Amino acid sequence: MSNALPTLLAAASATTRPELRQIDDITPMMTILCGLGMCVMAVWLAHGVIKPSKFRLSGSPGRANTLTPIHILLVFLVWQLTPKFALDAFNSVFQLGPTQTTIIVGITIQLTALLAGLAVAAYSFDNGVVRGMGFTPRRWFNDSIRSVVGVTAILPVCIFLLLVATWLILRWEPDRVVTHQFLKILTNRSTPQIWRALAVLIAVVLAPLGEEVLFRGLLQSMFRRYLHSPWAAVICTSILFAAVHFTVLQSLPALFALSLALGYNYERTGRLYSPIMIHMLFNSVMIVEALLKSP
Repeated sequence: MSNALPTLLAAASATTRPELRQIDDITPMMTILCGLGMCVMAVWLAHGVIKPSKFRLSGSPGRANTLTPIHILLVFLVWQLTPKFALDAFNSVFQLGPTQTTIIVGITIQLTALLAGLAVAAYSFDNGVVRGMGFTPRRWFNDSIRSVVGVTAILPVCIFLLLVATWLILRWEPDRVVTHQFLKILTNRSTPQIWRALAVLIAVVLAPLGEEVLFRGLLQSMFRRYLHSPWAAVICTSILFAAVHFTVLQSLPALFALSLALGYNYERTGRLYSPIMIHMLFNSVMIVEALLKSP
């Protein structure tokens, strides 16, 4: 990985488009985190060799439920359609610009995913939302430690995949490399502080809560019920998790890898606290990295 990074970074820095220069270098913070992460990943892989049952997720806690594709489809439809009604309501009172529209849509999408997901989980899991789906801070300290270790281990993998994907897309379809909308808002110094603060709230709090309830809590639990395999459920969920972020094409491989880590930790603990925390920490690191590199 270390030998490939300079080549990828040099290729990225050859462009003058601001959107493409996000990866023209890696900050010292990210370099340190990635170096530490590779060490943590090596230890985890060695531990997996010694105790393969944990890597195979054998004996991971089950989550009895009655979820079907119809439940998931309904939640996804509500998830995607609700922002339109919210925008219509706000536009009838206020004149929204592009930044405000992005923020309103982001808040609505994530709150809808969270509330709709919890509502479906309440009657779909045999033991309800807390004990059934695992939406609980029980054993929060152990899960917090696991989350820090998990995000540290997966971070260098995600960064490497992001660089590789960006380099490949730059060679064939450079116009497909774009900056995430929330990073544009956060790194634009002319954006009012209130909107930047709301962008951080969405990325660091609401998105991890809403997406983990929807993808890990509901979708992964349904896949596990049908496929009778924790890893098959994790992989299928990760494919869909990456796919819904298709607007930022270069991020898809990295998000797939991140989702594998999120799904693995959900299966290992049976609780959503760890994947939510990993998601929060990952988004926080990426935001800090973007801010450190912004002019």
